[in-house]
Amino acid sequence: MMPIPEKSYIRIVYLGKLRVVPSLSTDDVKSDGPKGTATLEEMVNQIWDKAKIFNEAHFISGHLACSQTLHVVQLLEGEKDMVLSLMKRIRKDPRVNIEREFHKKVLSMNMGWGYSNCYSFSLTPTKLHVVQRNDISLESMFGMIKHTFQAKREKLQLRDFYKNVIETMLLKYMMTECKGLKVLKISNVI
Repeated sequence: MMPIPEKSYIRIVYLGKLRVVPSLSTDDVKSDGPKGTATLEEMVNQIWDKAKIFNEAHFISGHLACSQTLHVVQLLEGEKDMVLSLMKRIRKDPRVNIEREFHKKVLSMNMGWGYSNCYSFSLTPTKLHVVQRNDISLESMFGMIKHTFQAKREKLQLRDFYKNVIETMLLKYMMTECKGLKVLKISNVI
C-alpha cells in the first residue's frame, strides 16, 4: 500500500563536475600543493562535513558520489521547500558545476545520508547492461529509481540502495561524457 504523504516531498538528482578551488581556511590547505589549494579529497570532506550537519537538521537524505575525474552525482530527498532551498545554495557553490538536474515528487522519504568516492566501480552484469545501453538515458534512469517506500517494502538496505543507484548513474554520466573518446573502458564485472 502506498503511503499517504503528510508533507510535500521531492527527490532531486543533479549531475555535474566538481571544481577544485582555493580553500577558505588555512586548516584545509594541502601541505605539498600550491598555497590555499585543497585536494579533491579535502574539498569533498569539507562539503561532507557541512552537508552532514545541515541535512540531519533538516531531514534531508540522499547520496553523493564523485570520481577522480571530478564527475559528481548527488541524490537529495526531503521536504520540498528544504531541498529546493538547498539546491539553490548548491547551484551558487563555486566548487560545483551542475550540468543536469532531475526532479520528482515522492510520497515519503528516508532519513540517512551516504557518500562514496568512486575510484573503481563494482558492477553486476545487469548494471553494466543498463550503463552500456544507448536507449537508456540519464533521465530515464532517474525515472526508474524506486520510491523509498518500495525499497523498504523489498527489504533493501537503503544506504546500499541509494549508493548503487547513484554510482550507476555516475558511471553512465561519465560514459556519456566520454562517448566517442573511448577513454572509459569497463573490463571488470563482478
